Amino acid sequence: AFLDLIHMATDVVDEIRTLLRQAAGSDGKLCHSDFCRIMLATDKTSSPSTVELLLKDSHAGFQGRVDIDKFLRHVFSNSMASDIPAFHSSAGAADSEKEVLEQLAHRGFTLRSLLGFLRRLPKVMPHYDIRRTRTVDIVWNVVIPETAAKGCSYADLLNGGERILPDKMVSHNWGNLFSHLMAAIFADALGYRTFWTLLPLLASESGLDMLEARLKRS
Repeated sequence: AFLDLIHMATDVVDEIRTLLRQAAGSDGKLCHSDFCRIMLATDKTSSPSTVELLLKDSHAGFQGRVDIDKFLRHVFSNSMASDIPAFHSSAGAADSEKEVLEQLAHRGFTLRSLLGFLRRLPKVMPHYDIRRTRTVDIVWNVVIPETAAKGCSYADLLNGGERILPDKMVSHNWGNLFSHLMAAIFADALGYRTFWTLLPLLASESGLDMLEARLKRS
């Protein structure tokens, strides 16, 4: 099992928050066209339909203007941290802190669920390209839209709500190719020193079948 650390990449989140808030007017709102332009500029592979979906889910758009704080609270708070209890300065702070650590520590997922995600990826993100799509593109086009309404981590979706303590932690960069991240995870599981030989297997359904067979034999 591997730990889902997508929700820890706060540098990207902070950049988006800053750009939107700087562009907003004194009333904290931004015209719809400028909002879409900024969102698409942040992730050049994201589609207008994805941005519209996020906006619709947040209920932050009204009469051609977007309430930036409402949008940010919905997308980032709900999809990334709403299931984590807040810290308090009361006597129960230690228990709350322990519960937060327990929740984060059990956001693991299995290789089987990861293979299932890769099989489904071309259907939920038709423009996915193994040679160009970055991890941040997966976050904007798949992770955030699918977790925004439920207010959970993506690991929870992969596991059907089951809490899994991982055997290994995967640290990654949102700017790197998503296929490289996936290949590196599977290469480590198979005991390979590099991931390059596994990359071609991620490009097709038959390749994923071969990869699954290798994992079962290992």
